[in-house]
Amino acid sequence: MAKASDLFASGVSNHAGLTGLGADDHPQYLNNTRGDVRYYGKAAIDTALAGKANASHGHTLASLSDVAISAIGDGEVLVWSVSGFINRTLTEAGIAAANHSHAWSAITGKPSTFTPTVHSHAIADVTGLQAALDAKAASTHGHAVGDLSNVTITSIAAGEVLQWDGSKFINRTLGEAGIAAASHSHTKADIGLANVDNTSDADKPVSTATQAALDGKAATSHSHAISNVTGLQAALDGKAASSHAHTFASLTGKPTTLSGYGISDAATASHSHTWAAITGKPSSFAPSAHSHPISDVTGLQAALDSKATHNRVVVTAAHTATNEQVVAVNSSAGAITITAPASPVTGTYFYVADVGANAENNNITVDFGARSFNGSAQDFVLDVSEFGTGFIYIGSTWRLLR
Repeated sequence: MAKASDLFASGVSNHAGLTGLGADDHPQYLNNTRGDVRYYGKAAIDTALAGKANASHGHTLASLSDVAISAIGDGEVLVWSVSGFINRTLTEAGIAAANHSHAWSAITGKPSTFTPTVHSHAIADVTGLQAALDAKAASTHGHAVGDLSNVTITSIAAGEVLQWDGSKFINRTLGEAGIAAASHSHTKADIGLANVDNTSDADKPVSTATQAALDGKAATSHSHAISNVTGLQAALDGKAASSHAHTFASLTGKPTTLSGYGISDAATASHSHTWAAITGKPSSFAPSAHSHPISDVTGLQAALDSKATHNRVVVTAAHTATNEQVVAVNSSAGAITITAPASPVTGTYFYVADVGANAENNNITVDFGARSFNGSAQDFVLDVSEFGTGFIYIGSTWRLLR
């Protein structure tokens, strides 16, 4: 029976003392100039490691392939530009500042009525929504924004946003970020009505100049034929019928917020609906604890087929190894037997290591079954704590990998 401790038996350990041999001339040792096809040399390993990132590496937004950030300033935002995200000021991005104003008369295309705050829609009522939802990731996946290397979130509160501060994205309140809330208001001065008072029309006097101007005007009840108005008929012919329609996407200059439409009673972004108010609900739902076969996930099998096999196992009881498997044995509980692969061919190999640090007391026996080890019918006993070695099948017998 072969034992791991035999490999550490007393003998010559300083090869410089052997006649005709230097300190590193023993042929069983590998160095950078003497290779072995079964092992990687230092240069090959250094080259492979140089092409890899550190386990603790990070990425900034600017390092993403579809993000281009240049000379970014405080308060700028990322905007999609045909093929990628680029940084823009609010003006460049077509976004109004929080303290901007509009006169009510300057707002065109205002609806005559508004949908109530509490209402609902079926998904099918929203053009393209179902297709957009189908293109989205499942709600169970997630990413933490705080995991990004150029994002710092501290004591964040509901309603805060991320904004660039010159070197990274940080969380700020809407007021700190210069962004108006959905339920904000304006004074009459904000919309150009600072000189307007509450005097009723009946109490406003008519000036002499106004009266003279009015005397030169036609009565309010007069009329004209279309032909009396120069160019009117041609202009009307160039207009759409009163019953025509436009898609929302074809409208230009649309405000980016509900308040931009003059809707002061709009629901806030954090509003909620009762279950009964949600239309188009599925009649049943999958239980929270459920499973799917690989075939249910589009492309998963192909993705798995392209990955390397993870062939490492930690065992605390008897185990039969498979080809190319690393068997990490927890020897702390007692002696364990590891059986070699049953039908090896030349080149089949496996590796056994003591991770329980007690193989000296609780031996790990490697059983080769009907196959021989080093040309004879015997087991190999790993009786050295924290030791590991490999086994390779060559010709018709198992050999020790050193």
